[in-house]
Amino acid sequence: MLTQSITPIRLLRDSLISVIPIYTSLLVFIIPGFIFSLLQFVIPKIWFTVLANLYFLSIGTIFNVALIFFAYKKLNQEEVTIYQALQKATEKFSEILIFEIFQVLLLLFFFPRLYFGDYLIIIKNYPAPDAVQRCWLLTKGYGWRIFGNLLIINIIQQILNFIGSLITASIFGVSVWEVNSDALSATNAAFIVNNFFQIPIYYFIYRPLSKVFVTLMFVRLLARDKRKLGSSVM
Repeated sequence: MLTQSITPIRLLRDSLISVIPIYTSLLVFIIPGFIFSLLQFVIPKIWFTVLANLYFLSIGTIFNVALIFFAYKKLNQEEVTIYQALQKATEKFSEILIFEIFQVLLLLFFFPRLYFGDYLIIIKNYPAPDAVQRCWLLTKGYGWRIFGNLLIINIIQQILNFIGSLITASIFGVSVWEVNSDALSATNAAFIVNNFFQIPIYYFIYRPLSKVFVTLMFVRLLARDKRKLGSSVM
């Protein structure tokens, strides 16, 4: 793609176009999380919470960064296999984990300019500390635009969730708020039906789209940075 636009409308349009040819392959990295999420219906909530934290700090992280690596290569029209993406993610797992712990300890996830640390580690092979510095330089002047793009993709998720909840609320004759209330038990029919809609929507629609959206933004930030460096040399 020749354009380097990171406006939300353009990113969203190009993401919708780009996700279609690689959608089936992306599901390989997404389905494990979908299967794991179904455990909430068969085990106590407290145990699911514990297992979820362990999953997303181990296998979940590997599949997530493998998805990032695979999407990046495909968006750049480079050859890559699912096995290569998983192998790369496994090799970089410790660095990614260090960076994510670093984020939590210092609350860096509040700073959009440091959002692409994982991307720099898995794609550009930066060590975790250097990824923070490089990410800060890469996103210089784009902080608010990155924040706006992330906000918009999050709003899209909320809209998709609302649609699922609205369908459930209509079936059971209750309000959308009641459907999403924490007071509902995991065995409640409305809770089960609501999750029946929301979980597939998240994993099979929102997640592939959002990953391509953010990865495409990263690709274009790199392209802008490269152009900027080229101009300074000249």
